[in-house]
Amino acid sequence: MAKIEVGETLGIRGTLDVSGGTVTLKDDQVPRAKLAREDNSVLTIPLTNLRVHDAVMTELPNAAANDDLGVVMATWNTDAPTCQAGDIGGTASTRYAFFSHRITEDWILGETMTIRFYAGMLTTVADTSCTLDLECYVNNGDGTVGSDICATAVQDINSVTLANKDFTITPGSISNGDELLFRIAIAYSDTGDAGVMIPEIGSIKMLRDIRP
Repeated sequence: MAKIEVGETLGIRGTLDVSGGTVTLKDDQVPRAKLAREDNSVLTIPLTNLRVHDAVMTELPNAAANDDLGVVMATWNTDAPTCQAGDIGGTASTRYAFFSHRITEDWILGETMTIRFYAGMLTTVADTSCTLDLECYVNNGDGTVGSDICATAVQDINSVTLANKDFTITPGSISNGDELLFRIAIAYSDTGDAGVMIPEIGSIKMLRDIRP
């Protein structure tokens, strides 16, 4: 097959039909800004990445204790890992977990970013309350952070029907390459202790507008 080389700029006013072949471009020939955007692209945060909030080099225990959430998996090939606060019946407290995420170059500066939890209660609801909260900070790189950029208030998860709970991250202060630091908080209060009641997070996902 003949090869046609164009030394200067080739302009096409109509449609370029390459159905019978391929077009190969070098990576540096298409600026990222020219690529098609993908809104609300989903990135899963593995629950096994969760860590102790005030000892971030330590993985969460396999059972919630003190002020820490736990990562639980009962039976391999039957169950998947979940993040749980333990049986909170008859108690009132808050338990936490930490995770971090580095913003990759495909995220579009200033665009939407949402953290989505799939969360609720196992077996029984608390007779007073159970809520989920999220904090988010940009790591300044010098051992300090800025202000909390999570724009969503605490959300109710006191239901035996697990549901999506979305937290919006304010994007204005985020740059590509930044590390975001997150702290999850499950706050609960129960007085009657009427059965097993376990706050649970089944999954965590980040929804982002990107140019892949």
